[in-house]
Order: sequence, then structure tokens, then C-alpha cells
Amino acid sequence: MSEHYIPSPSIEEKLQVNRTGRLTRGQRTPIIMAAFVSTVGLLCPATMLFTILASFTASPALLSASTFGAVAWVVLGFISLLSFLFFGAVLFINARMFLPEAFNPRPVKWEKAPLQLKLAERERPEMPFSYLVGDYSFAPFVAPEEIPLERDREYIVYYTPRSRLLLSIAPTDQEESANWLPDS
Repeated sequence: MSEHYIPSPSIEEKLQVNRTGRLTRGQRTPIIMAAFVSTVGLLCPATMLFTILASFTASPALLSASTFGAVAWVVLGFISLLSFLFFGAVLFINARMFLPEAFNPRPVKWEKAPLQLKLAERERPEMPFSYLVGDYSFAPFVAPEEIPLERDREYIVYYTPRSRLLLSIAPTDQEESANWLPDS
């Protein structure tokens, strides 16, 4: 027999809002912050790239001062350029992931299926297994503690499709479950 689940008021609110395809204010805030920080952060590598390129073109005397100086400037510029390109790429990927979810009026997707466990393919003490509900997977440390997770019990999971953030989860085999299922 499966354990009967009664959600706390905060989980109940998340389920009620997520079932309509929307995010709660508490769920939207960190997504907007990540999108904003990533987008503003893109200004740093763009500014540094512009500065590095401008310094090479504006002061050719620095490059011709000596062979060692020229090599040092090229190496320093190349290393700086690579590091800021990497930094910019990470921020760009984050911005592409979070911006559409932050401003989409209905960014929430759902899966409804029995809960499965997937063991790690190799020894991984930090995450020995993952939970699977349909095509959506999440780590054991992401699941809300108050929700009893039982293998082969059917659950509804709400998540964001790009960032794959777990928003809410609830069993579907109870009388109250109709209140937690997506609006059709």
C-alpha cells in the first residue's frame, strides 16, 4: 500500500500554479536572476575582447618595442582572449537557457509516469542513482523531502524544459490527485 501524501501549503501552491503551465513567483525569481546575471555578465567578455583588440590596433609601438615584448603581448592577448571567450560562451549558454523560460508565459512542462530508479553506470558516490518519471530525470538531492518517493508509483512531475529544473512533484494515485494534474 502506498503512503498517503498530504502536501504542505507551499507545495500545494506550487502544484496549483504549475498545473496551469505557469511558474510561481518564488520559482520565477531565480530563473529571472540567472537570466539577468548571465545577460549582464556577457558585457564583461565583450568589453574585454573589444579592449584587447583595440589595444593591438591602437598601439603598434607596444608590439615593436622588442621581440620579447611582442611575444608577451601576443601570448597574453591570446590567453586572455581564450579565457574570456570561454567565459562568454558559458554566459551565453546560460542566457539562452534561462531567458526564454523567464519571459515565457507558460514555461512549465510535465511528465506523468511511474517512478523508476536509474543506477549510475560507474561508481559515483556523489550521485549513485537518478529518479526517472517518463522522460524526465532528476537527482535524489533535488526531490522535496516531504514527498514520499516510491518506485513504480505513478507521479506527476512539473519542470522547465530548457534548464530541466524540478518545480513540483506529486503522486497521482490518490483522491486529491485530480487537483494536481495538468489543466487540459
